[in-house]
Amino acid sequence: MNSLDIKGAVINELKLSQGYYFQSLLQEAVDKQVLSEKQVEQIQFGVLELMTKEVDRYTNGESSSVPVEKAQEILQSIAYLIGAYLKTVPDMHLKLELLTKETMTVLFFRGLDVVAKMRTDSIANLNKLCHNDRKLRSIAYHDTIFTGLKEALHDYNMEFGAYETGGSIDYPLMIAQEEYLGMEYIYRYIKRISLEDTILRKFKVQKIHLILHYFDVEAEQLLLNLCELTVINALGCELLHKDCRELAISHKELGELKNILTGKNKDEIGQLLNATAHLLCEELELLDEPADYLMSAIPEFAVRLSNNYVQNTLERFFIITEGEIEEPEELYEGRTMEDEELRDLIQEIGDLDTLEDKITLIRERVRSILDLIELLEECFYPDEYLRVYQLLGDEEVRILKKSLLLEAGHITLEDYEPSKDWQRQLLLYHTN
Repeated sequence: MNSLDIKGAVINELKLSQGYYFQSLLQEAVDKQVLSEKQVEQIQFGVLELMTKEVDRYTNGESSSVPVEKAQEILQSIAYLIGAYLKTVPDMHLKLELLTKETMTVLFFRGLDVVAKMRTDSIANLNKLCHNDRKLRSIAYHDTIFTGLKEALHDYNMEFGAYETGGSIDYPLMIAQEEYLGMEYIYRYIKRISLEDTILRKFKVQKIHLILHYFDVEAEQLLLNLCELTVINALGCELLHKDCRELAISHKELGELKNILTGKNKDEIGQLLNATAHLLCEELELLDEPADYLMSAIPEFAVRLSNNYVQNTLERFFIITEGEIEEPEELYEGRTMEDEELRDLIQEIGDLDTLEDKITLIRERVRSILDLIELLEECFYPDEYLRVYQLLGDEEVRILKKSLLLEAGHITLEDYEPSKDWQRQLLLYHTN
């Protein structure tokens, strides 16, 4: 049940704040006279009693007082954790019963358990996301995953700053989440970006980069959601009865899309796009959560499509492409890892048993030529390099040799005498 009816008053779960759940639930109960003044006073007293204990824990028993600002932070953290637990209770009657019959300390520690589980799950999901990185061209995407989210999880203060999010989480989601705070925000963000990754994996990276290129030649620098742009063009292809995985839409096909929409009102366009989205999910073999996530974006897409159709600006909804584009010459021109991130990767590579697994991990995670060279020097023995280069592939070998040319300066590689084992072995390796 999502509501409680007592003395004609109704508490609606949907109206409660997700960021300040406990406070909004208590306020609503007071406004609707669901709780008596005495019950509210008992709850408030329990919170203050708990706060005294938390201040003592924060100062390691050395002081019974803290600055006002810190006291407010501790109080807000207590409220956040109690709210985090109450959200897991499915019945509104039971929530209020717990508030009146259980101690705030018990609810607080149950909330700690809830966010601890969220943090553990978030770390696992983020690690999976990092390991499966496809080097998509979005600085915000990679910085958020490899830096912002890791910092947020690492720095999260579960007890005294539970409501704080931390980290630089700049990449916009296809479906934004505005009200959530702290670990709930991080957990839900990682969950959603993982669902978006599942959807994006149904498309070749080159095709995604194609529409990014035609959206803006500097799209890599912009705060764009890759899943949104990809899904919209895939819907356009589905409407045109062409392979949705191609993503490409020409000017002529844009005219065909306009004809398809001609004579349809806002509701009919919404129904058409919804039906098309279902077909898209079937075509991509998207099931369960990824399919539900994609479908939940359709109502907002339908409003935008309808508006663009009325304004004769469909090119602002679908991305017009006019052919294939060349991949950039350098495969490893992305962001260099932070020292701690690189050390963690070196450790992960060291734990793997086969060269094949090690190279697979490198190709998934490394985006900088400097990091690639560092890993060559740290993770392999001299007698392994020739096999390593074979596994890396001709393109990576070409990039490494180009780095040698830059180091050699005006000397040719035939006359260059490298000082490191990976360089000497590289000169001996010949691509097919």
